[in-house]
Amino acid sequence: MVDNGSDKSEYKWWQYGWVGLLRERMKVKAAKRLNEGDSTAVSSAAAPCQAIKRKYGLSNLLACFRIIFYRDTFLILWVHGSFYTVDYSFVAAGPDIYKDIYHWNKLYIGLSYLPRGIGTIAGAYFTGKMMDYNYRAIARSIDWTIDKVSGDDLLKFPIERARTRYSYAMLMISTATMIGYGWTVQYHAHPDIPLILQFMQGFWGCYGYTTFSTLLVDSFPQSPSTAAAATGITRCAMAATGVAVSQPLLNATGRGWYFTALGLWSGLLSALCVALLQSKGIHWRQVQNGRVTQNGSLVSGPIASMELKAGN
Repeated sequence: MVDNGSDKSEYKWWQYGWVGLLRERMKVKAAKRLNEGDSTAVSSAAAPCQAIKRKYGLSNLLACFRIIFYRDTFLILWVHGSFYTVDYSFVAAGPDIYKDIYHWNKLYIGLSYLPRGIGTIAGAYFTGKMMDYNYRAIARSIDWTIDKVSGDDLLKFPIERARTRYSYAMLMISTATMIGYGWTVQYHAHPDIPLILQFMQGFWGCYGYTTFSTLLVDSFPQSPSTAAAATGITRCAMAATGVAVSQPLLNATGRGWYFTALGLWSGLLSALCVALLQSKGIHWRQVQNGRVTQNGSLVSGPIASMELKAGN
């Protein structure tokens, strides 16, 4: 929506409810009768012909898919999506684990999700504080004065370094948590142990996908809603795929090796993505926005970002 959603002249047809859409169509017909076809009296958002000209809002959808395949965006989305996949794999595997291994009833199985939920809430608070701290630390290291009024020019600021600071430690802890969880339930350890590990995974999972979703929005300040939509598309697709293949893999490998493979897949590939973002991220963003060419020479005028802005 636009701003707080009160200016309905900016709506597209798919942003109305059914009743609202019918009401707008009636207004369009009334305006046509009163103005004898004067197009200026017709809301461009509600008129069907204008909706067709705008391709039924498909420009926004295409913009989402377009930014997925930028080099830096692809890496950010991979890390974000892998954490989301891991998180949903925990959720999907939980009921069978506590029913088959610990013989809990439905009430206790439902309560077993509380440690992860508490970890997610605590992780959200910690993440906000940590991102602010990391941003200030990187700014100090490069003698950058933070502009709290009009905001910083992120095309000159190494935002990738700020957002991915301490990411390697986070990935090591998260991977160790995954592997430990798998072998803990494999050998039927006391249920307190997997519950504690669920808390840790909720905490670090929230830190992971919140940090990298913020980095994606930082990379596209002209079109944050398009970037957020791309995040949703990617993470849901990866999580759905991960959950779909989880049961066959669990049956084939057992819980210990399944969570080991899942943790290593997420941790190692995410570490590679972080390394590339820290070394190449700011250059790729500048190329996309027309600040520099591929060989590093300066140019003027935005390019890809303006396409996204038009689509957004």
